[in-house]
Amino acid sequence: MNDRIRFSCSTSGTEQTAIHRVNEREALDCRGPAKFINSLIGTCMKTNDSIIIRLREIPMLPNEMSYKPDHDYFFISLFILFCLFVFFCLFVLLLLFLFSID
Repeated sequence: MNDRIRFSCSTSGTEQTAIHRVNEREALDCRGPAKFINSLIGTCMKTNDSIIIRLREIPMLPNEMSYKPDHDYFFISLFILFCLFVFFCLFVLLLLFLFSID
């Protein structure tokens, strides 16, 4: 097994997205990954860019993910600006909570 998957990015260049490998439940719920960094496959930052992943049982690099035959894998794309907005909102809520404690 040495197949490849190519994720094609936006042709307009207006969308910056992050591609993540997620579990089946997260994919069906259209929910972001529990561990944001550990699940990141790649990011689309430029017009007509693409992300290519190789499906290998034994990764060639330390931070590559492994893929086994006869297993199902799920991917989801998230708008980067939306994720930053959500992160910022959560950060503000955390600060409000911390400063409200007497």
